[in-house]
Order: sequence, then C-alpha cells, then structure tokens
Amino acid sequence: MKKEFSVKAWSIVSAGMDNEADWCDWAKGNRELSQELPNVQLSRFPNRISRRLDKLGKCVMFSAEQCLNQLPKHVHPSIISTSRHGDLPFMASLIRDVRSNEDISPTAFAYSVHNRFSSLVSMSFGFKGINGAYSSTLDGFPLALAEAISLLKKDPDTPVLILSYEPEIPPDYKALIKQSFKPHAGAFLLFSAEQSDIRYGLCRRREGVVTQAFSGPESMVSVKPYQPKSCQSEANASRGSCLSFVKTLMLGETVDDGHWQYFQAGYS
Repeated sequence: MKKEFSVKAWSIVSAGMDNEADWCDWAKGNRELSQELPNVQLSRFPNRISRRLDKLGKCVMFSAEQCLNQLPKHVHPSIISTSRHGDLPFMASLIRDVRSNEDISPTAFAYSVHNRFSSLVSMSFGFKGINGAYSSTLDGFPLALAEAISLLKKDPDTPVLILSYEPEIPPDYKALIKQSFKPHAGAFLLFSAEQSDIRYGLCRRREGVVTQAFSGPESMVSVKPYQPKSCQSEANASRGSCLSFVKTLMLGETVDDGHWQYFQAGYS
C-alpha cells in the first residue's frame, strides 16, 4: 500500500522571494514574507485568459507554468486547488458592484467559483482529467495533499498538480479576517514515489500521537484530532497553507501542521 509520493517540481511566489536561497532563509526563520504579492509576467497562457487575471491570478498561473514546464506536452495531470479565502479581492469587487446596483457580467460571475484557477489551467492547456478544489479553515493544503495521494494510488502514471494560494486581504475585510499567513501562490507537481529518489509523506495526528502515513480514503477515519497548544493559535503563521510543506521541502525536516505532519520519507 503506497503511502508516499515524490515532488517533480514546485514553485511558490511571494514578494521579495526571488530564489530557492530566499525560501531556505525563510524556512530557517531568518526572514519574513511580505504582505503583498509581486507582479509577474505569464508566457504560456492565452492572452484572452491572462488579460482577465488580477495580481493573485497571475501569481497562481505563474507558479503553475513553472511546474508544467517540467511535463511533456502529452502528459495531462489531475489538478487540485486549495485556498482558505479564494480570490477575495475579486469577490469583494463583485459584492461592491451588487451593492451599487451595477450589472455583473456573465464572465465575471463565472470567474467567481472556488476552482477558478484550476479550471483556467485545464482550459488553457487542454487538460481533460480530474479537476477539484478544497476550502478549509485550517486544513486546506493537507486535505488537497491527501486527495493527491489517493489519486496517485489509484493511477500512479498520472501526476497531480496542486495549486495553493492566499490573497492579499482587502482593507474592508481586515477587521473580519484573522489572516494567519502572508499572501502567496504556490504550485506542486506530484508523482508516485517510484518517480524520484526523494520521497515525502503525510501523517494525520490523533490523541497526541502520529498515526500511520496517509494512504488513501480508507485511512480517513473519524478520530479525535490532536491539537497541540502551538497549533490552536492564529499566530501559527503557516497552518493549513502550503508554507508548512515548503519547510519540509527546503530543510528535509518533519514539520507539524495542526492535525497533520509532513515528513521526508527518505531515499529510494
């Protein structure tokens, strides 16, 4: 029963983080992330799509591009997107239009769905495989990763692309939302464990201990979740986002993420 996976490529965007060394410094606690997203340029997305994207959308697509550049054109990955708030600035603009009695275009309304970015990737590259989205208060990325592991177990030959992002919080919402992590947009291209020398894994916690590595839907049993004090506070700056997993990628260390734990399983 396969419980591990490999990471073929990954890319994450945040202002001021220009290379792997910057992310390594951040993972070691030597620098902080910005409160803003950078401006990026897309190269592989059709203009009809890229011109409608805001800053967050372009950052998500940019990260996806970097990963898809590592895939042969005939390979179509499954895609999973995850975000706590989705494209909140875009949604806030639609709500303002409604309050002002302005008409919302069908295109703008279609762009408001939570799986917007994963769908745009599929449309742009002609992918016809699985496309899904997760939205969870504190477990979004771990759940997306668990879904990816299940898909790889069912079909080891089809890679999975995870899109994980959080937006800049609009001023009107800052009093309502306790954002526990900085704006970012990441993409992770996952393969079965046999595809790489370095393997990674995901564990779920319960009753103060770590259970066996997640291996598929049958291991998603109903349990009382383990909640260490360090994970109960909104001060945990990475909880539920892809940022905790980036620490494992950069440092090769086991990293706790609330109910979950990421680890480097070793070398083949």
